[in-house]
Amino acid sequence: VREALASADFASAAKLLGRSYAICGRVVHGAKRGRDMGFPTANVRLARPKAALHGVFAVKCFGVATRGLEGVASLGTNPAVRHDGPATLEAFLFDFSGDLYGRRISLEFVKKLRDEAHFASLEELGRQIRRDCEAARETFRSMPR
Repeated sequence: VREALASADFASAAKLLGRSYAICGRVVHGAKRGRDMGFPTANVRLARPKAALHGVFAVKCFGVATRGLEGVASLGTNPAVRHDGPATLEAFLFDFSGDLYGRRISLEFVKKLRDEAHFASLEELGRQIRRDCEAARETFRSMPR
């Protein structure tokens, strides 16, 4: 399973696990940088300080609505805004606005979009997040319904 996750082979990981790979946790308050940039994120408390995956992913979120909500998640040490620290999981959910603080959600990983990266400015990061959102939307459009 670790090898499949390390190579972002979520189909193989699902076969080995008998289900899709997902991380569950409670939504906690973050620094609110995403919200200030127009991308309010659900910050999920991780059970472990190190994550099995790192990068930006197309995800489906369960535990919020009657169906899975599509979105983009960043999992890792967040080098875009800091240089070191524990792993964080932040998800921006498409077509959702609401308060998730304290809710337990599950993020199912669908596809790795890119590795984590450092950006020279928050404006540059914002442009990349918009590209990530479009790539994730394209991923979901191409999936059978």
